[in-house]
Amino acid sequence: MTDEKSTERPMVGSGTTVTEDVGRSTAEIARLFEVASREDEAIYRLDGCMTELREVQAARRALTAFTPAELQAALAYRRRALDGRAS
Repeated sequence: MTDEKSTERPMVGSGTTVTEDVGRSTAEIARLFEVASREDEAIYRLDGCMTELREVQAARRALTAFTPAELQAALAYRRRALDGRAS
């Protein structure tokens, strides 16, 4: 339940009233529309993150199959490759 207050004012020449919500600015409503419009983009980015996370998890599982010597050799190779990029 919100504490939004409403006021009623007569609509000129119509004999009816219009309810206006006090405290809800047009700028805030426009901001909410802007945030809501990003849903598809957020889902797309989340999907990409989930794909990357699955790749990371698969790589970690695959690494458990190697011997310590194989892992050390691969780490040394990777270190040399990274050092070569730094220059």
